[in-house]
Amino acid sequence: MFFTRLFALSLTLLVSCIIQADGSGTFEQMCSACHGKQAEGNPALNAPKLAGQDDWYIKNQLNSFRQGYRGTAEGDASGASMAAISKSLDSNKINELALYLNALPKPSIKATVKGDAVKGEQYYNSLCGSCHGPDGKGNTSLNAPKLAGLNDWYIINQINNFRASKRGYHQDDKLGRQMKMMSSVVPSDEASNDIATYLSAQ
Repeated sequence: MFFTRLFALSLTLLVSCIIQADGSGTFEQMCSACHGKQAEGNPALNAPKLAGQDDWYIKNQLNSFRQGYRGTAEGDASGASMAAISKSLDSNKINELALYLNALPKPSIKATVKGDAVKGEQYYNSLCGSCHGPDGKGNTSLNAPKLAGLNDWYIINQINNFRASKRGYHQDDKLGRQMKMMSSVVPSDEASNDIATYLSAQ
């Protein structure tokens, strides 16, 4: 029984390594030019850090781009680029990418926004924490992704995108529409900066 379990575990690990290796090739070919060689992100290209993000969320968002839930709003140039790229990925490639990115080590990121992290934590706990979990670690059961450690500029951009109907606009995007509604209760740009400062440091 022991050896049977050991064999099953070894086989699972082997399959996972093969999938991640395939994801590495797809990432290098399709994604690294914008998102960085280690998926550390590139603010000059509006490409966020992807390393260490939840694999289920990466799959969800790539499929959202494929289905037109994201990247089809007027004025969303970055989203349009992602929508075009996602259409060249089949389900297997998306799964491989998601597993590869999730397994990458968390890179250090530089703060680009001057906000008040203490106020940001208060805003986060009152507006976001019930879904996204303590310290922004995410909540899979609520389909709420990890926000901790995201680029501060990206958090702000996405709050603004929800407000401007560049995200959460599609009638079939239930989760996006929920976030669009929640973005409207962030009281000010200053509050957005505070929330982003707090989350990016987690």
